[in-house]
Amino acid sequence: MPAKASDVVDESSDAVESLHALTTSGTYSVVIKSLDKQLDTRNTESLVDDVVTTVLSANTRLLEKHDVEYEGSRGKQVTYIEGENRLFARIFYLNGRLIVMSATFRNADYNPQFDLWVDKFFDSFRVSVPLLIA
Repeated sequence: MPAKASDVVDESSDAVESLHALTTSGTYSVVIKSLDKQLDTRNTESLVDDVVTTVLSANTRLLEKHDVEYEGSRGKQVTYIEGENRLFARIFYLNGRLIVMSATFRNADYNPQFDLWVDKFFDSFRVSVPLLIA
């Protein structure tokens, strides 16, 4: 996480684990949700598309959406504006878990340099079995 350990909030419930790092430039998050049942691999892309559709509500303006690969699984990356914030999210289904990595910045403070920070953040995670955040 791109923050000091004291700035990271680690939360966990029955099926959801989340980490949030608050920095002076923005908020970085990883949310992992265990699904009740293993999906047929033919349905994973549909699940990820459904999550992207949910994230992109009527209050958002999509800036970019493209396919990405993570640990051998295809996912989506979206960039959008919601209210006063610019959000980046990568969404994957892997090992029976939905993984959402995101970075949020105030749109007024946004600088194209942040794109490099976001990519570095997204690319810094590796999955091991059982699924752990590295």
